[in-house]
Amino acid sequence: MTRTLYIDGYPLDLIGPAGPARVLTRWGDGGCGTYEITWDMALPYGTRSHRLHRSALVEIRDAGVTVESGILTEPDWKTGSFTAKGLARAAEDYKAMGELGGELVPTTSANGAINKAIARGLPWTLDITVKTGAYGEVVYNDSVNQLDALLDAVADEAGKRWGVHPDGRVLFEADPTTADLRVGPGVVDYGTTDDEWASSILIRYYDSGSSQLETAIVDDDDAIADWGRVELDVDATQLGSITAPTATAIANGILAKGRARLTWSGAIEVAYGEITTLGLQPVDLSSIRAGMVLRAPVPLDDARRLNGRLTRDLVIGRTDYTEGSQSISLSPVDADNRSLADIVEDTLTRAANSRLRFRK
Repeated sequence: MTRTLYIDGYPLDLIGPAGPARVLTRWGDGGCGTYEITWDMALPYGTRSHRLHRSALVEIRDAGVTVESGILTEPDWKTGSFTAKGLARAAEDYKAMGELGGELVPTTSANGAINKAIARGLPWTLDITVKTGAYGEVVYNDSVNQLDALLDAVADEAGKRWGVHPDGRVLFEADPTTADLRVGPGVVDYGTTDDEWASSILIRYYDSGSSQLETAIVDDDDAIADWGRVELDVDATQLGSITAPTATAIANGILAKGRARLTWSGAIEVAYGEITTLGLQPVDLSSIRAGMVLRAPVPLDDARRLNGRLTRDLVIGRTDYTEGSQSISLSPVDADNRSLADIVEDTLTRAANSRLRFRK
């Protein structure tokens, strides 16, 4: 495959010599799709290109088709390092605003908030229905709800993921269930951890019927039977007044998206030829993205727990690939990443977005 990096539609190699791009993709809370594109350039001292400006559209194209995309953040001219954040992460920069009587007002209607953000410059295209109905009266103090936090809450309620396709179209989908890829014995060897695990959700919310602060408890009975009870509190009060079924749906969605499964720890490095199609054909590593499903053998002790199944399908939650490399780093969607960089990133993300808190 011939993949070329473009800046606002202009080939990067015509601007100056650049090293191979490093591409990170994500499938999880906080937005799915391209997460980050980074590259280095050897520009003469004092040289700056007007094309490499903050907010420029960065694309990786394959045979003219955009396969990764993002927005250039502040360039580091001193080191020659450049970073673009994925289109989904642009939601971090926008407030959840709707329109009432011709005026912009805070909203908890996802479709309305996305459309109004697009009108203000958000580089997305909305051709699907995410959630048109608002949760209820918007509750806020000094700031308005962030768009990405609102979408996290809507996705939790539906048990789905939100994100942006490389061409800018919004996605709102459940985890896939059909395997795309496979690895042979001895390639995947994840450990497990219960750091992020919970069998029960205690969700606090304002009830639209009673106008009182209520708590709903949702259990995963299978998880409790297998590993015991661990409770997680979730604050949904920022959604305004909601019904009890809505609160229960949010809690069930959190459990369905992996909270009630022991998480995998770490990532694996897979070389070319070790990962194939289900028909055993080698896969171009640059084509592997988060959101694909990897079929992997499981140890015999795990097979007993999985009713004798000798393989397990894992949704890929993270990929890390450098153009031209002969290996790729993969993590499952429910992995607990143990590198310092990943721990810092995950901690900041959870502090900003988890438990349905909308402030940033």
